[in-house]
Amino acid sequence: MKKIIISMLLPIFIGCTKSIQEQPEYKLVLNSAYHIDQRKDSIATFRCSADQDTIPSSVLKIKFINQNLIALACTHNSGYGGENIVFQLRSDLSISNVNFGYTSDTEGGKTETYKIEKFKLTLNRNPFKEGVNNLQGELSIIGKIKVDPDSWFKASFEEDLVYSSLIYCK
Repeated sequence: MKKIIISMLLPIFIGCTKSIQEQPEYKLVLNSAYHIDQRKDSIATFRCSADQDTIPSSVLKIKFINQNLIALACTHNSGYGGENIVFQLRSDLSISNVNFGYTSDTEGGKTETYKIEKFKLTLNRNPFKEGVNNLQGELSIIGKIKVDPDSWFKASFEEDLVYSSLIYCK
């Protein structure tokens, strides 16, 4: 009898293992030879707001928090929806607090949660040493999108997130 109870409870305890949360991978590459290729297949080219002569659709805002920390916010608006990417860059060129979000002009239907697994930023210069004038680069995001439908009879599901954009300040 004891063996039967143990054999019934053992799978429960084996299945209740604690999962280890993986840390996202953030990477910065400095390449002084990097130059934006406007024909590159990307979702948007984020430009510093001072560069815009017309109503911007893809804006890069750079804010120096202090001498060791820069906050960057990339906002793309296609007219039907848009992406928001916010991250921080430290003077040691480490990246932190990366957030991605998508907005849509449709109401209801689903809730999306974004999990960033890899974030890569390539810049042509160090903005702490050389400033942001003529700053050019590329960012790419790889992750997962958890979609929770707004309906009790539709199951949640997960999709891949692959995003690539360019940044440019004159």
